[in-house]
Amino acid sequence: MVLEFIFGLLYYLTIFILSSPILLWLLKEATMGMCTCRTSMKGKTVLITGGNNGIGFETSVGLAKLGARLIIGCRSTDSVTTRIQSRDPGANDDVIKLDLASMQSVRDFAEIVKSKYVQVHVLINNAGVANVKTQKTDDGFELLMATNYFGHALLNHLLFDLVK
Repeated sequence: MVLEFIFGLLYYLTIFILSSPILLWLLKEATMGMCTCRTSMKGKTVLITGGNNGIGFETSVGLAKLGARLIIGCRSTDSVTTRIQSRDPGANDDVIKLDLASMQSVRDFAEIVKSKYVQVHVLINNAGVANVKTQKTDDGFELLMATNYFGHALLNHLLFDLVK
């Protein structure tokens, strides 16, 4: 009797252990990409670079739904506000032209942000380029390094007082 109980327990324990990875995978797939955060961002100012496409756009929409005031810096400012407003009608966003490959554009963007805002609570350096041909910017930097590294470093430096 005791032996049957132990073997039965081992049987069910083995089934549970073998099925756990499958159950965890199904849980991950079912909830992937869903923001479960309920923290309010009302009254917070969030600056995001490259918020017009891809991950940056989805991040912008998610932050707008949490009530954040968005400053979106991107090269193409055409329909960003309309697209965010269509996903979250109450979104409060300010789209400003920013080309991270141009150090002058970064300086101009920083001056506009400093003149309009007293504090930036969250700074998301999202913009970037990949798979571009080797070419020089007007400042003499290689395009990939200027966009992905130097532009963000300069922006962080110029906005340090607003973020700290």
